[in-house]
Amino acid sequence: MKVLLTAVITINQTGTTGGTVTRGGNITINATVTGITNLTGNVWVKIWQGAIGTSLIIWQGFLNWITGNLWSITIGTDWTFPVGQVNYTIYANDTLGNEANFSSNFTVV
Repeated sequence: MKVLLTAVITINQTGTTGGTVTRGGNITINATVTGITNLTGNVWVKIWQGAIGTSLIIWQGFLNWITGNLWSITIGTDWTFPVGQVNYTIYANDTLGNEANFSSNFTVV
């Protein structure tokens, strides 16, 4: 079965989808992933200091499997998160090594 990331949304500390995040506030990342479950794969996020794939990683961790195809994590921002656009990449893989990824950004103020 192919691993697919079909939807990713970010939600700021006020519950606004795609809104800005105040440094020190929380951001929640929800990902819809098909092709895996809690027992057959993993979903994780890397948050980059600058450009995706070439800058330092300022935070990384696994998303929690919620139910069905939904995975989620809430991350507290701190002084390591730069003000402005912050890039992230979501990765998903299964036990056979199939992988999918999705990159986007949110804004820290």
